[in-house]
Amino acid sequence: MESNTPTLILPIDTQQRYAGFGYYRDSSVTIYDLIDFDKNNSVLTIYFSDGKILEDNSRGRVVPIGSNKVFIIIDKGTCVYDYSKNKTVYDIGYTYNLSSSYQDYALSPNGKYLSYLVGNYHWEAGRIVHYKLNIGFYEDVINKLNNYNFRDNSENNLIIIKTKNSIDITQNQINDICNIAINKNAKIVFLGSEDNRYIGEQLASGTNGVFTTYTNLDNAIFKLKEYVESILTTQGNKKTIYVKKGETIIYEKHYSDYENDSEHKASGELWKYTQDLSYPHPDGIISYNEQWLTSPKTSIDKAGRYFVTFLKKDNPPPGNDNYSNYRKWSNENPTEIIVYDGEFPPVLHETVKPKIFVDIIGDLRVNHRVDFVITAIKGSNDIDWSSLNISFDRTDYLPNSKPSTLEFSRVFTQTGEHSIIVTLKDIEGNPTTITVPFTINDDLPPVADFNLVGDGYRNELGIANFEINDSSYSNDDEIGTVKYYIEGTKYIDNGDGTYTPNGTEYYPIEPNEYGEIELDKIGLNIDKQIVTESYVNGIGLNGEDLDKYRVFKTAEIIKGVNVINEAPQVEYIVIPNIIKIGDSIEHIINNYR
Repeated sequence: MESNTPTLILPIDTQQRYAGFGYYRDSSVTIYDLIDFDKNNSVLTIYFSDGKILEDNSRGRVVPIGSNKVFIIIDKGTCVYDYSKNKTVYDIGYTYNLSSSYQDYALSPNGKYLSYLVGNYHWEAGRIVHYKLNIGFYEDVINKLNNYNFRDNSENNLIIIKTKNSIDITQNQINDICNIAINKNAKIVFLGSEDNRYIGEQLASGTNGVFTTYTNLDNAIFKLKEYVESILTTQGNKKTIYVKKGETIIYEKHYSDYENDSEHKASGELWKYTQDLSYPHPDGIISYNEQWLTSPKTSIDKAGRYFVTFLKKDNPPPGNDNYSNYRKWSNENPTEIIVYDGEFPPVLHETVKPKIFVDIIGDLRVNHRVDFVITAIKGSNDIDWSSLNISFDRTDYLPNSKPSTLEFSRVFTQTGEHSIIVTLKDIEGNPTTITVPFTINDDLPPVADFNLVGDGYRNELGIANFEINDSSYSNDDEIGTVKYYIEGTKYIDNGDGTYTPNGTEYYPIEPNEYGEIELDKIGLNIDKQIVTESYVNGIGLNGEDLDKYRVFKTAEIIKGVNVINEAPQVEYIVIPNIIKIGDSIEHIINNYR
């Protein structure tokens, strides 16, 4: 057979657009575009083996990878070719030390795994995903955009893309994604890395969005929150609801989540009505003032000014009780309601100052994370947000810089009563100050406890095995480490190669693979367990690194166990005998031959 005679003709993509022709004599593969076919203008021809003539049983394989790439096996060489760029993107190269060419191969149904036979004996297998660059990114984004509908009349629609992987798409595909986003009145927020900066900036700038890099998930969410706040422009809640005393109030609730988590239905919702006592309230104070309710009031029977807060919990996947610690309540965002008696709301001749709210979130324990979220509602005048002043009545907080943003996090190093003081002015200079007390509680230490279970008898090696039953626990955090120690003699180095006993100390001991500790000392053995707690503070609301302020508490307990007998002795008797050629000496060990 001549070298220019093809040994196989394979379609290499699901659209049947490209086909590969393999040649066994010169160990090459040529790929053609079947739609824009030109026999004199192939997409590429790749040669392996440096032009050497190889075995007559050489075979080739051209395997599709996604929509733009192929994995090529021809004789003893492999590579990945991207025909959208018309170049090789990953070249494994030719292998000389194999005894025969690549033979049969198997491809997984999803095109992700490939196995192939080398010669007659050796199989290779691997993930084709290792040889490609984000296959399916374009199709995945397009499908999600086409199948998602934003809320009607929403003004700020955001498409969030978060990945650090390299992305390989064409300019036409970038334009397709941007056009669909623009048609949906949406901006792309691309949270990426230096590896995908060019593509990310193209997608973001094409939709008037933003590209930014991130370090971890907390950092990505923080940067997304910053961007959302920047486009919404933090202002006082200017929407005021006016309703006559006793009339029905209609609420329009909206729920959204930075991470696109669903609502946690089982938790229900929380409502709070805060009455502004500086505003005229001729009918007195409502009985449920400043109390959390599980449903909203359909009417209010006392005239006055109220701030209504609605809270909802998110429900991160998989949404079971094991993830309850990850469910978070939304921030407080009060809405103003004016309840009036008569035909019209009262006309006030006095200045109403801004109303400030401070939401304190966290388990409020020493050295643990506490989040602060500040919101405010305008009074008679707009709020001057540059006047924001935040302080604490104590200085035991970390980081120790003065807070200057509406959302931030701190760690407190001392227990007891604390207060946060927040002052805001309106644009006319009228100040409002609020002091909110909170209590930092002690971080309880873990509890160490264990039992050693065994009969105390040593085996033929002189070892007594004891199973460890660990019953240690934490009162308010997770258990981090559990370590065991055994008491032994402490020695002093005399400097002349000799050592002198000097009391006792504890030495680490590791349980074996069966969860047992092995003891060989006759009599009482003293064992100690040390338990250390562990918890995560994470990245704060203003980007603070709070994990470096953690303090892990420990607990220990000492218990004794007896090893009660010596290791058994092995006895044997040699019976005298006349040794002849071919004979051997027979030993009797413990009465067994």
